[in-house]
Amino acid sequence: MRLSEFHVKRFKPIEEDGFGSIEELSVLIGKNDAGKSSFLEAVRIFLEEKGKPEPNHFHMGESEELVFTGRFEGIPDELSDQLTDSVDTSDGTLKIVRKYTNNGERAPSRTTLLGEDEQETLGKGTIVDDGEELNKKPSRERIWSHIPEPIYIPAERDISEQTKFKSNTWIDRLLSPLLHDSESLSQKRESLEEELQDEVGDLSDLIEGRLVSRMDSISQVNVNPGEIDLGKAFTPSITVKDHSTDTPVPVGERGSGVGSMFVLSLVEAYRDRHVDEGYFLLFEEPGVWLHPEAKREMLGSLKQIARSGGQIMLSTHSPIFIDRRGRGDLHLVQREEGVTSIRTIDEDYLSAVEELGARNSDILQSDFVIYTEGPTDASILRTVAQEYIEDWERKNITIQHLGGTGNIQNCNPEDLEEINRNFCFLLDSDRRHEDDTPSEAVQQIQADCRGLRAFAHILSTSQSRLVRTPAC
Repeated sequence: MRLSEFHVKRFKPIEEDGFGSIEELSVLIGKNDAGKSSFLEAVRIFLEEKGKPEPNHFHMGESEELVFTGRFEGIPDELSDQLTDSVDTSDGTLKIVRKYTNNGERAPSRTTLLGEDEQETLGKGTIVDDGEELNKKPSRERIWSHIPEPIYIPAERDISEQTKFKSNTWIDRLLSPLLHDSESLSQKRESLEEELQDEVGDLSDLIEGRLVSRMDSISQVNVNPGEIDLGKAFTPSITVKDHSTDTPVPVGERGSGVGSMFVLSLVEAYRDRHVDEGYFLLFEEPGVWLHPEAKREMLGSLKQIARSGGQIMLSTHSPIFIDRRGRGDLHLVQREEGVTSIRTIDEDYLSAVEELGARNSDILQSDFVIYTEGPTDASILRTVAQEYIEDWERKNITIQHLGGTGNIQNCNPEDLEEINRNFCFLLDSDRRHEDDTPSEAVQQIQADCRGLRAFAHILSTSQSRLVRTPAC
């Protein structure tokens, strides 16, 4: 299942607002302290099976109740069949509402409601399995087994902490399945448990003999070593080594940029091992401490994760994450008089520019522009590029037609260079035979580009015919 809508009431600085739709990749922008992280945190708490807010999370510290409402798409037939009849999923969606009551200093109480009219309170009978009504806990577990797992990466990232093998760290997420799913390790653990039980049995007899001789009321002593937890049997360490040195260094002692890319590598490794499982990555400032090229690489990897079945919501101040997000939604988070609001930016990119304190050129430029003669040339070139160039979106190349050779002649390459100095012309040679020279107009355009970063590429006769020939 995927989260398609999400709304928040009275959580931290958010009075009432949310997302009318959520795509594979959602980018949140806004000034410092606007409340971007509050939305990410709200999604995390909502998606966690046992998620609860802290007492100080209630709006303005005064609200008695806060509410998270989400809608999910892609409901499995198995879950639809097991849900009680009062919860209608015939439209392929499921609405879940989680209400939290303020209990002062104590943990908030939680009520979970299902259905369009919130008619079903999660409890005994919410899930019916083969005619048997499951109790509240197994019903909740069954529903949440289909809900995306939230993976929250805060802006302040303690890399050393994340490399420790303990609950909810990335190393725990990656290694725990190996320890539990490996048949070889399971067999060795069972063998070790049997051997340990034999040794402990002798110890039990020794202790029993001494204790019984001292206390007539005791007849037997049994020492049970219990199951062996492999997760507690080792303490992994992660080091990195540069090409320039033979000395490995703990990854936590490297720079913050290395740490950020290391976290991303962990996320990608997690994705590769859980490619068919749902998860929702909530990433605060993924580009922090990274230089521009590393930011582009980071975004490219995040987009690949989104295309692989996960959902991503990130907060950022980086123009790169806005300009290159592809099909992802852009949301502007603002805060006025202590209240946070959010709205989707469709085409009004000036709002994003102003909010980030950036310039239009920071946001709206391509890395390269290819100018073609006509719209057909541009359309064919885009199709070929998308089909044959790996990760075309990451190239950030714009293909724009100029309406024919005559129009191109009237364009001053030096003026075009002011718009974007990385560009070229893709021109038809206008010649009948391969041995003919290009037309004077084409040669003049080529000459005008000399001395500039720009250049003109003239198609061969066979290439021109290929472009001009319609597909059958």
